Amino acid sequence: MSHHVHCNDDAFDEDVFSSFPLLRFDVRQPRAWYHAHQHVYMWLLFPLMQLAFQAGDWQAIVNGRTAGATLHGATAGQRALAALGKVAHYSLLIASPWLTHGVSAALWGAAGFTFVQGIVLAATFAVSHNVPEAKPALVAAAEARTGKASSSSGAPSHNSQSAHATLTTPIGERDWAVQQVTTSADYGGAISNFMTGGLSLQAVRNVFLNLFFSLHLFAPYSFFPGRGREKSDCNS
Repeated sequence: MSHHVHCNDDAFDEDVFSSFPLLRFDVRQPRAWYHAHQHVYMWLLFPLMQLAFQAGDWQAIVNGRTAGATLHGATAGQRALAALGKVAHYSLLIASPWLTHGVSAALWGAAGFTFVQGIVLAATFAVSHNVPEAKPALVAAAEARTGKASSSSGAPSHNSQSAHATLTTPIGERDWAVQQVTTSADYGGAISNFMTGGLSLQAVRNVFLNLFFSLHLFAPYSFFPGRGREKSDCNS
């Protein structure tokens, strides 16, 4: 949830810091020796991503808060409705197959679904926010500070400079929509948008959260400062 409030902020975006120190996806985080091998062992952790999401969701429902964000204005009824939605999800995922095909088939099916979904989501989100276009200026700043090169560095683009300017602005003075756009990356077109449920057009999704994903392709790109041509090209 905090990801949609403080996108790519290493102090408040749960998606940035929740996997640390096991996984390090941001140059602003301290580097340990084993991070040099995370490209190998991360595939053993990615299947657990959906379980971590579920734990975070229940924390928000029960406590009214998750890491980096508080559910201001969420009524008890709304939180209860979210809990009922979770129960319905578990019923479809486990209870229904259990009744019709037995406990073994239900548990294996649920595990397979959960683990595959975790890998797909992790791989999809990785190229939506952990790319040079979303934060290379921060990478360059860290390189200048440490004197060490990073594999994700590159010539800062207009968008990367905007991301750097946004994330170094005091949190109370940031423009929420500008932060969502400048710290996210879109890729592909109609096919990838359909196959990922809109996750490939991440900037559009983060700004228009209630927009049905099939309409992401028709989002007004003129809304995104400095990125109209760049983002329109991805739909050709």
